[in-house]
Amino acid sequence: TIDNAHSKDLDQAVHVAREGDGFVVAYAIADASFYVRPGSALFAEAMARGASYYFPGFSVPMLPRPLSEGLVSLNPDGPRRALLFLHSLDANGALKGTKLERARVQSRAKLSFPEVQALVDAPDRSPLKGREFEASLRLLKTVGEKRMQLAAEKGLVRYRREGVTVQLDGEGLSFAVMEAVRDDVELWNEQVSLMCNA
Repeated sequence: TIDNAHSKDLDQAVHVAREGDGFVVAYAIADASFYVRPGSALFAEAMARGASYYFPGFSVPMLPRPLSEGLVSLNPDGPRRALLFLHSLDANGALKGTKLERARVQSRAKLSFPEVQALVDAPDRSPLKGREFEASLRLLKTVGEKRMQLAAEKGLVRYRREGVTVQLDGEGLSFAVMEAVRDDVELWNEQVSLMCNA
């Protein structure tokens, strides 16, 4: 999984590999529907909330924390249920086909965007160098850049590269608003997510 460093509800995981002269991208989305059945009180409450809400210093999850941060979350402490998107891409990153299947996936690590960006930017100084998933992370860059190029060629509008975060000050008495440039790895991961949504 690749997410913000403080994230506990890990709802997607990615793996990229070569397939001939193209690529295969496996993107796992946590399968909350396996545990939250239509008609149940839990389902009704989740629908009433509609989403998880994030505030400075705390969050209100759509599902109870033992589910959203535990059983459903794609934590690296055991296999988790997921909807798996298997995307086949050609050498230019164009989508050739997608298979969907329910699966149990095993995350290899809980990674943050800055950690993965550091691996790409300075691999010799990264603690991720030599790990079993290093090649997949490098291919995420390749695929992400190819997908962004395809989007640009189609004239699609790109998202802003900046992000805004609101945090509590050290004493919890006031807010600090900060604008930061998003890491490239966030944009590459976003391209895979957009492919799933399409």
